[in-house]
Amino acid sequence: MTTRMLTLSVLAVLLGVAGCSQREANKQQLEAQKTFDEAFKLMALATSGTRDVKLAEDSQTLEQFRQQKLKDVAKQLQPLTSQGPPAQKLAALSLIAETYASQARLLARSASAAWPQQTALGSALLSDASSIRVAQTIAAEHNKVNHDKYLAGLRDHEKQLVSQQDQLATELAAQRKAVETLNGKEQTASETRKTKIAEAEKLNRQAFSAEGQAQYDLYTKAAGATREADRLSAEADTAAAKLSIEQAQLRVLEKRHENTQQLLAEVREAIKQAEQRASDTRDMATKSEQRATQLAESFNAKFKTLVTQQAEQVDQPFTESLEQYEQSLNKLEAAKAVAPPAARQATELDLAGIRAEMGQVHQQQALIADAYSQLLSSLAKTTEPLEQLHGPTAEAASSASARSSKANSAAQDTLTTALEQLNTVAESGDKGAKVAALEQLVQVNLALAIVTENDQYKAAADQARAKLNAAKAE
Repeated sequence: MTTRMLTLSVLAVLLGVAGCSQREANKQQLEAQKTFDEAFKLMALATSGTRDVKLAEDSQTLEQFRQQKLKDVAKQLQPLTSQGPPAQKLAALSLIAETYASQARLLARSASAAWPQQTALGSALLSDASSIRVAQTIAAEHNKVNHDKYLAGLRDHEKQLVSQQDQLATELAAQRKAVETLNGKEQTASETRKTKIAEAEKLNRQAFSAEGQAQYDLYTKAAGATREADRLSAEADTAAAKLSIEQAQLRVLEKRHENTQQLLAEVREAIKQAEQRASDTRDMATKSEQRATQLAESFNAKFKTLVTQQAEQVDQPFTESLEQYEQSLNKLEAAKAVAPPAARQATELDLAGIRAEMGQVHQQQALIADAYSQLLSSLAKTTEPLEQLHGPTAEAASSASARSSKANSAAQDTLTTALEQLNTVAESGDKGAKVAALEQLVQVNLALAIVTENDQYKAAADQARAKLNAAKAE
């Protein structure tokens, strides 16, 4: 749960009973406050790092526990969306929208967290395919009567592996530097976010004991700190997702380098044995053929697992996450419809913020889809000489490429819509809303620059940053 939604909900409860008699107002306020308090407790459980074992079945995973608590929050608040004053409905709808957004974040994190396992499996498949090719090459060469040609073929393969090993060493150095840079960005964003959250919590506590304009000013400052924390959270999530992908790619490169060294050792050993025992060529050919058969069986099993896990652990959670974001947007649209004029602008900003967040999840999905497509393309290329393996890998690579394009297009569409909404808020909002919108505009433009590979969005991000600095200086 973000403090943005908590602050909005508390304000609505405090303001939502206007126009009632004092006794009726007090009663309604107490009942609504009790409902919100219970919802906040459930929300805290859902978003905490650990679970209360007294409230959850032992068979539940932490993610299942969190999802259930978020659903409980929505159920708890649902009655308040159709009764009471508009401000109370606004508070309930806004907090329910946040539960959907929180569920979406959990699902998106789950999908991103599953990807490194896929890269490890893909690395194993690349290793198997390369080993099959080596085994088949060795078998074919040993079956030739001309041992000179056999040795020449192995030595050519040795040169190729040495060249490949040198190239991988260069790529490893560059990838390690990229991982180090992203790790620093993610840590910086996370630490700054913690500071902003602490600031917002402090201001909220002060506001509870304040009155009148002072209370409103404190809540406004708290909301500003909260929006900054939300922005930093999205920035940290994006950096973390990118870091996870880059780390996974680093592990792939390290594994490939290790595999190349192993293959190089195997080839050199084969040369040594061929030179020493030319009479054993037939026996070695038989062993290589057997190894190729075993590796082909292993490859088929691993490839089936790779495709299944991608569908169930990556694609499906991303799809469900985006569906939850749609639910959150629907609730915020309903909240906007009942919001009083003073709160409508904040709701519009929340709408734009959630859509921007949804666009960034689309972006994460597109990045992983592209990485998966590239992995399958590498497998298809590696298995091209292996007829029994190439067909399924080439077909899967083609399908993955289409999904990658679709995900990239969806990311672009969602981010573009968020961009339009944020521009509207930035042009027509008060200073606080303008600053918040400009901050998000910077991030959305940068995300679009990545998705579209269009430098005009980088320029737009620079312009938004300049406007942001000017707005802050006013």
